Formats: sequence, structure tokens, C-alpha cells
Amino acid sequence: MVIAWHDTTTGSPDDLDHQRLYAIARGDTSAFTALFEAHAVALVSAANRLVHDVNVAEEVVQDVFLSIWRAGASLRVKGSVRGYLYIAVRNSAIKWLRHRGVEQRWLESQHFPIEEERADDPAMLFEASDMDRRVRDAIDRLSPQAREILLLRWSEQMTYAEIATALGLAVKTVENHIGRALKVLRRLLAEDRPDWG
Repeated sequence: MVIAWHDTTTGSPDDLDHQRLYAIARGDTSAFTALFEAHAVALVSAANRLVHDVNVAEEVVQDVFLSIWRAGASLRVKGSVRGYLYIAVRNSAIKWLRHRGVEQRWLESQHFPIEEERADDPAMLFEASDMDRRVRDAIDRLSPQAREILLLRWSEQMTYAEIATALGLAVKTVENHIGRALKVLRRLLAEDRPDWG
């Protein structure tokens, strides 16, 4: 049985936060809510200064708090809880920015060249943008890990070994993900356009 969290501490705000973490480790949802409410607004503001999108900033903060809840008793915070939260949010926001940058660079590199003499041909323009959209849609339908691995391979030109190191996977796992992802992409594109298969 979990006893509901009650703020009875007279110590410093950080002492209170440490007690909240201790209660969260025991599964106390009210302590989790109290920790979130004590810091969320400031953390969203800090994340928004990095990502320049309040919706993304809110997601970043929610992800950090979700990871705290999931970590439970295994989470060890030495020092300031507030400092830990800011560092976790900053790292998560930077990770989001890197991922967005990788996706954006890959998408920008996927524009299909159109011959200059046919650049004003509406049918040609439509065909190129339609193909681009179909490829992006197919990639969006992959699992997040497969999508990330493909983007690292294609847009960052990373080797399988580099991807494995960056993501903490075995090289064979990266190879398998790329092989399966390419099969899925071919199938998805063939479903949309049978002449592509």
C-alpha cells in the first residue's frame, strides 16, 4: 500500500525534492505530481529557449519526468534535484535538436533534381514532389529506431560500426535493422506505386 504524499518538510526546497524522489521510488504518484508541479513551468521555459517550440519543450519535460517515474528506485541523484532536472531537460532538448537536424538534412537532400528545361512543366514538378512525399511517408511509417538508423546511414553517411557505437547496438543489429527497413520501404513504395516495385 502506498501512502499519499504530504508536504510536511520544513527543510530546503532541495531537501523536499529529495524526499519526493524517495517517495516516487516507492510508487507515490502524489509525490511525482508535486515534483512535476514544482518544476515543470521553469523547465518548459528552459527547454523552449533551446528548441523554440513550446509544444516540443513540453514534450521534452514530460519525457524527462516519465524517465524519472520509470527509473523509480534505481534513480540516484547526488546533489541538487533541481540541477539534475535542468541538466536532464537540456540533454533531452539537445538530443531532440540533433534528431531534428538529422531528419531535416536528410529530407533536404532528398529533393529530386528537375532538368532546367522541364522545371516549368507542372506535371514534372508534381511528379517530383509526389515522389518526395511518398518516400517521406514511407520512412515515417518505419519504427522510430529503424528510421533513426536509416537517417544516420543516409544523411550522416555513418558506417554501420559508427551507428552501432552511437546507439549502443551491435553492428549486426544495425545491419538487420537496415535490411528490414529497406524491405519495408520497397514494399510500402510498391503498394503506393506498383511501377516502383
